[in-house]
Amino acid sequence: MNQMRAVIAGGTSGIGLEIAKHLMGQGCQVIVSGRNADKLGRALKELGDGAVGFLADLSTVAGQKEWLSQCDRELAGQPLDFLVHCAAVYYAKPLAEEDSESIQAAFQTNVVSAMVLAQGLYPKLKQGRGKSALFISSTLSLKPIPGSGTYSASKAALDSVVSSLALEWASEGIRVNSIQPGVIDTPIHDPRNPGEPSRHEKMTQMGPFHPLGRVGRVEEVARAAVFLLAPESNWITGVKWPVDGGISLV
Repeated sequence: MNQMRAVIAGGTSGIGLEIAKHLMGQGCQVIVSGRNADKLGRALKELGDGAVGFLADLSTVAGQKEWLSQCDRELAGQPLDFLVHCAAVYYAKPLAEEDSESIQAAFQTNVVSAMVLAQGLYPKLKQGRGKSALFISSTLSLKPIPGSGTYSASKAALDSVVSSLALEWASEGIRVNSIQPGVIDTPIHDPRNPGEPSRHEKMTQMGPFHPLGRVGRVEEVARAAVFLLAPESNWITGVKWPVDGGISLV
């Protein structure tokens, strides 16, 4: 992967940041984005030389357009080898208690932005050597749980997009896949409201639901991501790969 280029939307923390680290370990140049300035700063410090990044809020149409403009500036006319969409909005709330604004923001981030970014970067992916796109989905796309209605629906839609793009882009040699993680110990599970269980408490509670008896680690998803992006998987496209400790089986 020497001198190949990767763009990672939602690459400033959790799974996205870990994928960026693994790709850089393979000699890849990475462009990461996120919507939190502190996280972006910490991520770029962790990644070091060979990584650049910018702020972007993918929950709005304007933010998606700005993301593409920023990415175009960072690539500076160069081709793109890998596109990774890891940006996501997650929260647990019964659908009856949701408001339309939060639903729309979740779908804009989790689905629409993935479509817009893929569409915008398609010409650059065609020019690259890697020709691989990866979208981070969830086992909840197949097996929703109470309180996951918006998130589950958005990830199911995302997996449908993956199937469509895999078919549409196959003639160009571009492969498109997704990973469906189970519960992964990432900052997305940090408490947002007073009285909410800590992240450690949540992970402890969720571990036994997985047949392997624990939640996942970001590096376990990142290793699968690198495989799906790399030439070693060059006859794999349209796959939705559960990396989930077996939770999709129960």
